Amino acid sequence: MDLLDCPIKTYDWGSPTALASLQGRRPTGEPEAELWIGAHPSAPAHLVRGGRRTGLDEVIAADPVAELGAEAAERWKGRLPFLLKVLAAARPLSLQTHPTSEQAASGFAAEEAAGVPVDAPQRLFRDRNHKPELICALTPFTALCGFRAVETSIDLLDAIGDADLGAELISILAAEPGPDGLRRAMVTALRTSTRRARPAVAAVAANAAHGVPGFEAECRWLTTLADRHPGDPAVFVAAMLELVVLQPGEGLFLTAGTLHSYLDGVGVELMANSDNVLRGGLTSKPVDVDALARIVTTEPATPPVQTADDGTFTYRSPVPEFALTRYALLGEAARLPPGVAAGVAVDGSFSLEIDGAPHTIGPGTAVWIPASDGSRALSGTGTFFLATEGTVAR
Repeated sequence: MDLLDCPIKTYDWGSPTALASLQGRRPTGEPEAELWIGAHPSAPAHLVRGGRRTGLDEVIAADPVAELGAEAAERWKGRLPFLLKVLAAARPLSLQTHPTSEQAASGFAAEEAAGVPVDAPQRLFRDRNHKPELICALTPFTALCGFRAVETSIDLLDAIGDADLGAELISILAAEPGPDGLRRAMVTALRTSTRRARPAVAAVAANAAHGVPGFEAECRWLTTLADRHPGDPAVFVAAMLELVVLQPGEGLFLTAGTLHSYLDGVGVELMANSDNVLRGGLTSKPVDVDALARIVTTEPATPPVQTADDGTFTYRSPVPEFALTRYALLGEAARLPPGVAAGVAVDGSFSLEIDGAPHTIGPGTAVWIPASDGSRALSGTGTFFLATEGTVAR
């Protein structure tokens, strides 16, 4: 077992205090958005081996069988298949979705053939992998996730929209009240010129500020989005998405194609080790409407919120790359599974015993457990999250 020194991403939507509070240190004054606990080559965690500070990606590359296990090393070509994060959002993230494995491979090959540099701002597919993800709330966590029922979207747009763009979107949805109509409405909104969108979004801000019975929370967030992104027609797309508030311990698995935006809160996030993001607006970064329309799923669906049981709970994540288990202990001990793992304590104090040797773990402490480590037991009081390979892979 190794203690990890993990990098922090300072995106502008991050909280200036949440990660510092988790780690028991003074805030830096910068917005700290994500604590990365993994071996992603752009920002690997570090550990000390043989008296030398080394990147986790280098450690795995030097001996993938010892670190990942023989089967996992072969399955994932010597790379850690998941990336664990603590995410702290003080402002909304962009509207975005992620591709399937087939879409990622095809998109990556096309951009490679076109000669688009991997680090170019307009690059959509930076690797060949899909990027399923799971978010588990540590505080109340608000998100937009997937398209709401067409009839509900019409009701909300009718209450807050304008007589121009809002009326056109309602007409599209009323004529074709299903996934195809939602896709057409989304594309129509996102292709709207800034000149036309600016007064339309201003109308949303003004109308939503008065509130709409049954949509009070939606109106508060739409007002915020419209104020922060004047002239961005993606505000109308946000009005067509489900709003969900996760309570601490609740989780949400996002499949490929799900259009979403995290709005506010702190959570533990686990994803496949990929950086493929297709954005739909509410951002200064490039938006490719045609690519988004090919990827996004517009079938209305209620977000599948998972509620953790007391004690040990593994969230459903039907992919081979990862599984996330939450250990909420009150002094008892829990056996941890064999195989490669990374973990983080988010509150309380623990003893992590590896092959009979105890290690003290406090809030904000992240750990790496190589597959070659033997028996593992966790005891103490608090909440600890463990990332492992998915059960599909075992």
